[in-house]
Amino acid sequence: LISICGQLNSIILTNPIFGFVIQNGFLNETSICNALTDIYAKNGDILMARSVFDSLMYKDTVSWSIMIHGYGLNGYGYQAFALLSEMENSGLKPDHITYLNLLSACNQSGLSEQSKIIFNSMIESGMKPKMEQYACLVDLFVRKGDLHEEYDVIRKTSGGTAVSILESRLGACSVYGKGEMGVKVEELLIPKDTES
Repeated sequence: LISICGQLNSIILTNPIFGFVIQNGFLNETSICNALTDIYAKNGDILMARSVFDSLMYKDTVSWSIMIHGYGLNGYGYQAFALLSEMENSGLKPDHITYLNLLSACNQSGLSEQSKIIFNSMIESGMKPKMEQYACLVDLFVRKGDLHEEYDVIRKTSGGTAVSILESRLGACSVYGKGEMGVKVEELLIPKDTES
C-alpha cells in the first residue's frame, strides 16, 4: 500500500495508512517508516517526513539517506549537512548513497564549502568516490562559476574522467568566457575520444 501511495504521489492516501501504522504498532518496522518518510519528503511535507524519521526506534543507513535526500529535494541543504553528524554520532557510517545524497543536497542549496567537507570526509573514511559523487561536485562548482575548483576535482578523478563531465565543463568554460581553461579541458577530452 505504501509503495502504491509513493507511485501515485498521494498524501491523501498516505495519511490514513500512516494512521493505521501508528494504531497497529508498526512504527517499530524500519522499512515501513523509511517508505513513509520518503513519500512525505517527496511530496514536500518535510516536517511530517522528519516526524516519521524521528519516531523510528532503529534507524539504518537507508533511513538516514532517505531523510538527507528529502532535505535536499526540498532545498534544506544545511539540515541535510547537519544530519551527517547526527548519523555518525548514532554509530552508523555513511555509505556511497548517503554521500551522494549529501552532495546532491548541498548542490541544490549551493553549499560549496559543505560539499568540500563532505567529499573530504568521504575520502578520509577510506571510501573511494564514484563518478556520481565527482559529477555532483563538478556540477556545483560549475553552477557557482568556480571553474578553478571544478578543474581541480576533474584532475583528481582516478581512472579518468567521464566524457560527459568534461563536455559539461567545456560548455561552462564557454559560458564564463574562460578560453584558457577550455583548452585544458580539451587536452583531457582528446585522449578520451581516441580511446573509444
